[in-house]
Amino acid sequence: MVILDKILSEKTEGIYKEIEEKLTSPVIISRMNTEDQKEMMQPCYFDGKKKEYVIKLDTDLADNLFENALIRNMIYCLQMEEGSPILEANPNDHNAVNVAAMINSVILDINLEQRLKAYEVILDEIDNMRMGDLFMFLRGDMSEVNRDIYNKMASLQVVLLYFTAEKRENVEQIMETFELSDPDLYGYIQKSIEIIEKYGCDTVRGQMRCMRKIALAMDLKDKAKVFYEGKATLL
Repeated sequence: MVILDKILSEKTEGIYKEIEEKLTSPVIISRMNTEDQKEMMQPCYFDGKKKEYVIKLDTDLADNLFENALIRNMIYCLQMEEGSPILEANPNDHNAVNVAAMINSVILDINLEQRLKAYEVILDEIDNMRMGDLFMFLRGDMSEVNRDIYNKMASLQVVLLYFTAEKRENVEQIMETFELSDPDLYGYIQKSIEIIEKYGCDTVRGQMRCMRKIALAMDLKDKAKVFYEGKATLL
């Protein structure tokens, strides 16, 4: 099977076709314009007018990374198909928008990684990238600009690593450091982990409850809505 002039491995082709059969709308795959920030930030979406899923892929990626990106985006399509919830904040509250988007991303990415592991699709590069993103954020100036948002955003990045990294002990070492140096940040980590372990991210209902509970724990009451089963509910 060939996609965008890339010959897929037999394993990737099998996973692709398995997911495709579960979708009720066609998938349109095209080359990503890496100079277009919108395509970079949203490489996968559902076009409601055309009733089709759209995936943009960077064809300059190495074959293994290209195939991983393809499967990840197919799983995102499947999440949309299944009705995964969306947490969306008041667009006039910039800080709430960032925190809500991060919560949304963390919960759906945990679900995505669970599916990838079930397919035995694991890339060390993803763990390295997420760890690198975390340390880059920690080295930035957000802790001085807005300590509360820094604590919330950093804690969510750690939570994602806690549930997805192959070597959890590395994440636990980071958590131990925060327990001593930043009790507020550590508190957000602990609360979020508790919620996810209680409700899980493997079902749509579990995802909704995780998003809602974590958002409330991060002070988004009356600042965000959860879109679930065709309804928008204010926290």
